[in-house]
Amino acid sequence: MAFTVQDDNGLVSGANAYADLAYVRDYHADRGVDLSAPGTSDAALQAAIIKATMYVDTRYTFLGERRNHDQDTEWPRRDAWDRSGYLINGIPRAVKQAVAELAQRALSAELMPDPTRDETGRTVLSKSEGLTPMGESVTYAAGGAFTFPEYPTVDRLLASAGLIRTGLTAVRA
Repeated sequence: MAFTVQDDNGLVSGANAYADLAYVRDYHADRGVDLSAPGTSDAALQAAIIKATMYVDTRYTFLGERRNHDQDTEWPRRDAWDRSGYLINGIPRAVKQAVAELAQRALSAELMPDPTRDETGRTVLSKSEGLTPMGESVTYAAGGAFTFPEYPTVDRLLASAGLIRTGLTAVRA
């Protein structure tokens, strides 16, 4: 699949990114991070942006509804209002910033790694091994449920922009 950036109208068929290479490079350059260093090819950064966009789209429950039924990304949206009561048009800056933040991380690590499971299928949170079987300790996830990795900067960017539903928020029809 080709690297395809969504537009502010949600009309780009096959879109898989919220930000282009220039936006992500400029975002990090403003913060003292050089993404043009050797080893960070355009192809590698494009793949990282696609992974970051996928993470954002699968991790968060956004306000409103996708603008077009058949668009491939969650943004742009309709009926999405920010905390100040303004209608959100296009792809918000906070979404592009979140993708830029995650793209940098995706260059060196998996954003959504598969959980570690033991032979029974239970999700292992931590494991320590001693010299004897009595010295071993395993901590399991409660209920075996998958939890997303935490990226506090990204969470705060999207929450402070008022773009995501958090907790038990009531939604008016």
